[in-house]
Amino acid sequence: MKILYILRHGDAAPPGRGDDDFERVLSAKGRRDMDRLAGVLKMKSYHPDYVLCSPAARTRETLHRALPEIRPDQIYFDPSYYNAAVGQLFEAAQGLPASVQSALIVAHNPGVHGLAFSLAAPENGVAYQTLSHQYAPGTLTVLECPVDDWKDLAQGDNKIRDLIFP
Repeated sequence: MKILYILRHGDAAPPGRGDDDFERVLSAKGRRDMDRLAGVLKMKSYHPDYVLCSPAARTRETLHRALPEIRPDQIYFDPSYYNAAVGQLFEAAQGLPASVQSALIVAHNPGVHGLAFSLAAPENGVAYQTLSHQYAPGTLTVLECPVDDWKDLAQGDNKIRDLIFP
């Protein structure tokens, strides 16, 4: 059994005139939300072994606020995760090393929402219905994946362990 955490970056500051979207940082609300999420992750003992993260400023800041103790050698930043489509993120998850027991993906909508929804089994009931309707900035989905190797990760086959909204 593997655990996959899927996190949408926290609420971002609005773009200014001529600002580069890639360099946008978290808003004050986003920073507060991610600081609260850090407490929830610690309380629930959610500690991913490995992180796949978009290198955009707001995803990096989200990661470091939510998991302040994460080591740099546990993080893989890839420019292709910036505004990545569902398929790209799914392939990235399937490409994780088999030795990784739990992984976190920190990226952008609509890709992360689509990934979480496509991986979750419809049998998750209310959690599945809730997931189908919303994925606000700072939302975290925790999935139990019934696989021994990430390459066997399948869509529609994973239990929602937790769904945390900011």
